[in-house]
Amino acid sequence: MLLPANDLIELEAAWTIAAALHAVPERHDVPGAPPGSYDFDLHLKTGASIALEVTTATAPELAAFWNAVRRFDWSDKALRRNWTVTLLAMSETRPTASVKSFHRDGIPLLRAIDGELGEAGIWVLVQDDPQQTDLGRRAAQALRSMGVDNANALAVVPSREQSGQIAVGASIDGAARLSTVNEVLRDAVEANADKLRRSRTTERQLFIVVNDASLSAFVEAATYSMPQILCSLPDGIDRVWLAPWLAGPDPESKFGSLWYVVDGQAWRSMPVPAVRSYALGLAGVN
Repeated sequence: MLLPANDLIELEAAWTIAAALHAVPERHDVPGAPPGSYDFDLHLKTGASIALEVTTATAPELAAFWNAVRRFDWSDKALRRNWTVTLLAMSETRPTASVKSFHRDGIPLLRAIDGELGEAGIWVLVQDDPQQTDLGRRAAQALRSMGVDNANALAVVPSREQSGQIAVGASIDGAARLSTVNEVLRDAVEANADKLRRSRTTERQLFIVVNDASLSAFVEAATYSMPQILCSLPDGIDRVWLAPWLAGPDPESKFGSLWYVVDGQAWRSMPVPAVRSYALGLAGVN
């Protein structure tokens, strides 16, 4: 899953908690703010305020993978159709893909296959497919050697003036070690506690976004399988929120569920608020 830019994730998180608590969010970490500033102030109707820091839980290997993906242009005028390609991003048993090498050496292979297919042809990366041409089989072997787990030729672009687009995804080897929710909690708290302690607000809260780049935690949160053990929070953090990011079409929220924990208690869930309706209501838009 390719996440949007950090500022969009942070805004979604801030408005989610604002809607849950009937607060008004205000960006705190603005240009010119001191280094290490937390992300938002949430202003409550009571006059109290909450410092909110937003962080995304991502395995380091996957974070590096997506950073590499973002450095390249994935449109190609020589492609007549769009493609989806999945690269092995994290594994303990197989060599992972180099995004740079695939962009340099793999895209020419897609062009060659694309040129052979014609208008109505389809192509899927399958090992030893007897229906593939010699070129298709050689390309499949070369792509797999680069760490490509899947590749699919999609519809032909409507116009010759349009570039074909390559949608890049990440795959994770089943043997890869991924963090559970409470490991994500521990790491996020350690990384952000000092930043929140410096605030002078009534409360200090942390919001952790999990996605399929932190797969075990994502599954636990999205399937309501959170560990029911008591959690310990350090001084300076009053509450931690956690939500799985979903890239679906829901117009009200990008989070599939919403969880929170306070010191000495277990995770609890609450309904994901109608974020966009709440924001439009504050703006006076019906």
